[in-house]
Amino acid sequence: DMNQMFSNQLNFISVLLKMSLIVTGFVGFLLIFYSYANIKKMIESRVLLETNKIIEPIQKEQADVLEEQKEQTKDLNKLRKKYGELIEKLEAQRAHLIEHDMWIQAARYRSEGNKQLSEGNPEKAIKSYDKAIKLDPNDPETYYNKACAYALSGKLLSETLFLLEKSISLDNNSKDFASTDKDFASIKDNPEFRKLVGLPRWIMPPV
Repeated sequence: DMNQMFSNQLNFISVLLKMSLIVTGFVGFLLIFYSYANIKKMIESRVLLETNKIIEPIQKEQADVLEEQKEQTKDLNKLRKKYGELIEKLEAQRAHLIEHDMWIQAARYRSEGNKQLSEGNPEKAIKSYDKAIKLDPNDPETYYNKACAYALSGKLLSETLFLLEKSISLDNNSKDFASTDKDFASIKDNPEFRKLVGLPRWIMPPV
C-alpha cells in the first residue's frame, strides 16, 4: 500500500544519508591526513632550512679555524726545524771549540816535553808527551818525540820502535827524520830500526 511504500522510501533515503555522512567523514579524514602530512613536510623543510642557516656559518668558522691551525702547525714545524738546525750548529761549534781547546793544551804539553827533552830530562819529557797524546792521539810529532825520549832514556827497544812506527803511520816524513836523527844514535845499528826508517839492513864495515 501507499504508506508502506512511503516508509520504504524514507528508510532508503535515511540509509543514503548515513552512507553520505560516512563517505563525507572518510573523505574529510583523508583530506585532514593529507593536510597534516603536507604541513609536517613543510615544518621539517623549514626546520632543516633554519638549521642549515645556523650550522653553515658554524661549519665555515670551524673550517677557517682548522685551516688557521694547519698554517700555525706548518709555521711551528718550520720553527722546530730551524731550532733543530741551530742546535746542531751550536753543538758543532761547541765540539770544535772543545777540540781546539784540547789541541791547544796538547800543543802546550808537547812544547813542555820538547823543552824537557832538550834540557836532558827524557823521563819528564815522556810524562809530558803522555799528557799530550791523551788530548791529541793523532799527532805524529808527539809520538816521534816520545820515541826519541825512549831511545835517550834507554827504554825497551820494542816500545821505542812502536812509537816511531806509530809516528810514521801518521806522517811518512817521520821516517826520513829518524834516519838521520842523533837521538836514535843508540839504536841506529839495530836491524829492525834500520828497516823501519828505510836504511840498509846491514852496515858496510869501514874499509
